[in-house]
Amino acid sequence: MDTEQTVAVFVAANLAEARALQARLMEEGLESRIDESGATPQLLVAPELAEAAVDAIEAWEAEGPAVRPAGAGAAFRIFFIWLLGQFAGGVVGGVAVAMADVPFSVAMLLGSLAGGVAVVVATAVRFKTSAERRDLGLVRATGPQCAAGLGLGLLVAVGLFVCAIWVFPPAADTPTNPMVEMAQSTRLGLAIWFVIAVLIAPTTEELLFRGVMLLGFTRSWGTKVAAVGVTVAFVLMHVTQAIDYPPALVFIGLMSVTALALRMRTGSLIPAVLAHFAYNSAIVGLAAM
Repeated sequence: MDTEQTVAVFVAANLAEARALQARLMEEGLESRIDESGATPQLLVAPELAEAAVDAIEAWEAEGPAVRPAGAGAAFRIFFIWLLGQFAGGVVGGVAVAMADVPFSVAMLLGSLAGGVAVVVATAVRFKTSAERRDLGLVRATGPQCAAGLGLGLLVAVGLFVCAIWVFPPAADTPTNPMVEMAQSTRLGLAIWFVIAVLIAPTTEELLFRGVMLLGFTRSWGTKVAAVGVTVAFVLMHVTQAIDYPPALVFIGLMSVTALALRMRTGSLIPAVLAHFAYNSAIVGLAAM
């Protein structure tokens, strides 16, 4: 778009609103540009598109804020719903452990399952239209894209194994990760870890981090800030898994970057989910040996 031949058709309250409206105009086939040089962002279009853009904006405003594309605020709300779901499920599991002599691993499973259900339900309620769900990455991926996800996830896991065995082997007195210890103690513990790490986590965490949060942050702050923010948040939420072996944090971060690259490159969450699945499956498989 020629920046010298554009007219302002909308003055937004903030960047998130401008990006949301820009996405709406794009759905209508109207190219636009956001001008952030002033005190508030403006939406610019070519003069010949101005009338159509104004009509689209009026229709968008008539729909009301409840159906406008979600930004960082919505992403944070769904993130905290995920945390609350995990907490609530863990509390219920803890009560069962205390009163019915249920293994502690069951409490962990309930927490993970409740968090996953909370994310799926909250996302389904907030992102109702097909356009919004497409923006989340809920679209099909090709066979080669899926294969790339599986291969890259496995490659990151192999890198972790090489590091732990030959490059930076953990000290002999390094405590065992509680999840690994649980998996190695009983068959039930291994089965529960498999369900949590391989079946629940890849789907729910990719939907949350590389879906809801990436989309919301991008709309509010731009792609670069969103990419960094989502990656940092993902690593911080997994710090406890590497507290006794810090080099693992590098590979958790690498896994996050890999999933992010797949999501942004393909436009679909499926390759990212498969990469996460392959990475976690390799770790659980090694622990089971």
